[in-house]
Amino acid sequence: MAIKTYTIKNKQGEVLGELHFDPLSEITVIAYRTMFIDIKDMLAPLKDININAKGEAETITEAATLQVVEDKLREAFDTSFGEGAYNSFFSKVRPFASQNDTFYAANVIRSIDTLIKHEAGTDFVEAVDSALKGDDTALSKELGKRKANGIKKFLSHFGLFKAKESEEADNEQ
Repeated sequence: MAIKTYTIKNKQGEVLGELHFDPLSEITVIAYRTMFIDIKDMLAPLKDININAKGEAETITEAATLQVVEDKLREAFDTSFGEGAYNSFFSKVRPFASQNDTFYAANVIRSIDTLIKHEAGTDFVEAVDSALKGDDTALSKELGKRKANGIKKFLSHFGLFKAKESEEADNEQ
């Protein structure tokens, strides 16, 4: 496992934060892509509240909703990239502050997505996305190329591979 440090910057070259992770770790890529796919559902409660340019809610009720979403985002970031990842990006700027007509968090996530696709390979990322949507054929093939079939047993706990397939893959190694 080769942990690397990545400084994530926006298109203007401004530092958004740092990530420390193994870019070839299938687990990291899958955890991140799970967060990436789930982000729409995570952010859904925000459509009904007013958020100012600083990323703050207008009322106490809205602030409570915003806090719940921020907590979910914190958990997702820290689960995907390790404890402290969320704070690396959002300690100075709130995740839902306005930046270039969008949420700051959206810019951060887009930048991380570009990095993940570059480091892990677009084919692998697309295979993970297909598996998360129910078709694990491409992911099985990609894991085979990476000689990472043993990971299937672990992933079967998350419903990505049936137990029989994961045992067969482990036996092939």
